[in-house]
Amino acid sequence: MRRRGRVTAGPRPFRRRELLLLASVVVVVVALTATWWFKATATRRAVIRMQPAERAELFRRTRAEADILCARHEPPFEEECRRHLELLLNFPECDEECVRFARAHLYQPAR
Repeated sequence: MRRRGRVTAGPRPFRRRELLLLASVVVVVVALTATWWFKATATRRAVIRMQPAERAELFRRTRAEADILCARHEPPFEEECRRHLELLLNFPECDEECVRFARAHLYQPAR
């Protein structure tokens, strides 16, 4: 292939516009990933910033309510059960037993 008096072999090099497009796509993907991560961890950050006594009380209440709501495997309670369990998993106080309890109820096969 001949280009401005030079002979070039192989595929043509990226042009400036193609490099800008590629850079734009990378920036958008990074921005979307950062936004998703920030939103996905917002609840956990809020829970961790709570005063320890308040956080412990909220954990205790949330766990007690989850025990009651999740024991009833009925559609009116399933969504509220799921919300409580997802919140529980954000507490540093949620120990191994708590995590097992939450996962056992969150990841049940569909009926």
